[in-house]
Amino acid sequence: QRGKVVWYEEVADTIIPPAASLIILNRFVLPKFRGVPGDEAAALSGEEALAPLLDWLEGEIPAEGWLVGQSFSMADVAFATTLRTLAYVTTSVDPAARPQTAAWFARVCARPSWQQVAAIEG
Repeated sequence: QRGKVVWYEEVADTIIPPAASLIILNRFVLPKFRGVPGDEAAALSGEEALAPLLDWLEGEIPAEGWLVGQSFSMADVAFATTLRTLAYVTTSVDPAARPQTAAWFARVCARPSWQQVAAIEG
């Protein structure tokens, strides 16, 4: 299980960011912090590149519990924080397209510790 946690954390930290960063940079960082419009075509290409990765994640998430067994772990944190960041600039996970991911993310968001941090962030 430890190896699986490390694998998921690595995917969330190295494979997801190239696609996600195109979206975040162009829809959030540039307009909000630099005061310049982002490149929407680049953001859309990021969404296109991210889609198969989210489809893969959809196939990995169990119907109940967490990514690795019955314990909430760094694997869940790594992917959930990415989805939280993406929610600032794009729609949240579509339950019709990715029901497992949406249900898992709802479980994450229901955790009191997650809610505390989200309240600070909000």
